[in-house]
Amino acid sequence: MTKIHVPDRCFLALKRLFFLVTMTFCVICETPAATDDFNDGTDDGWTRYNPIDTGTWTLSGGTYRLQSSVSSSPGTVGPGRAGSLRTAETYAQFSVAVDIVAWDNTLDQIFGLITRVGTPGLGSTKGYGFTYATRTGRNPSGELEILRIAQEAGTDITTASNFTFVVGQSYRMVFEGEVNQLTAKLFSSTNLTTPLVTLTATDSTYTNGTAGFFTYDNSRGGAGRADVTFDNFFATEVGPKLQIDRDLSSGDMRLSWPAWATNYRLERSYEVPATPASWQDFGVGFDIFDGRFINFDDGTQGLAIYRLAYP
Repeated sequence: MTKIHVPDRCFLALKRLFFLVTMTFCVICETPAATDDFNDGTDDGWTRYNPIDTGTWTLSGGTYRLQSSVSSSPGTVGPGRAGSLRTAETYAQFSVAVDIVAWDNTLDQIFGLITRVGTPGLGSTKGYGFTYATRTGRNPSGELEILRIAQEAGTDITTASNFTFVVGQSYRMVFEGEVNQLTAKLFSSTNLTTPLVTLTATDSTYTNGTAGFFTYDNSRGGAGRADVTFDNFFATEVGPKLQIDRDLSSGDMRLSWPAWATNYRLERSYEVPATPASWQDFGVGFDIFDGRFINFDDGTQGLAIYRLAYP
């Protein structure tokens, strides 16, 4: 059975003592995250994407292998391709990751993550992709890209990076989106702290959708196969970060958060630990400056706790 994780409720605490400010950044997050390590040998919770009936899905040894046979009519329905999507969850500001643990390096294929997916199907799929292309037989180097996908066709919206996956090694692909800012990072599975490659793009075509991964034949003429093995999928909605500092001119506390977070409430408590009844809602009508909501709060209290709450 697929494992679904709901993040714990969390809040931002601001301690003010002798004019010293200690800040941490956290928000309440109610949107469930989706995780799957495939150790149970099933892909329940996943929708298999098989637009031209070339896909094969194999769960073995705690991994998820996607394969596509040769397209029966590349000129009509395109090359062979297959994928798996988490259609039960929808994300707007997203963070999605998956491990690439094996692939057939003799094939000219593209594989990777797809996010903000809408209308999945033959000739209709749209969203954003973070992909790796082997380019086997066409180029000595592989290539990483961020794609805008429309009607199943991808358009590169960043400066692609020449990078070659080493056979026998595994990699983690991480793809994040906040409003129109997209960031893609590739890590070695032996070092998940320092990315090997980072790509960025700005695009506002799609605002929300589902997430998953895919592979497709990228050979000339579309007469090839595709074969890649995934593991350790993770997807979550990313909440806004509340930033707090002291306004030097007034001594008040200045609180700011992204202007896209219109459904979040700014709240304050003077109790530690806070009780449900102690939270005070600041209401609405905040100023916006440089793409962020701004609010000032009296800084004379010895201690206050602030949080962004949703819904």
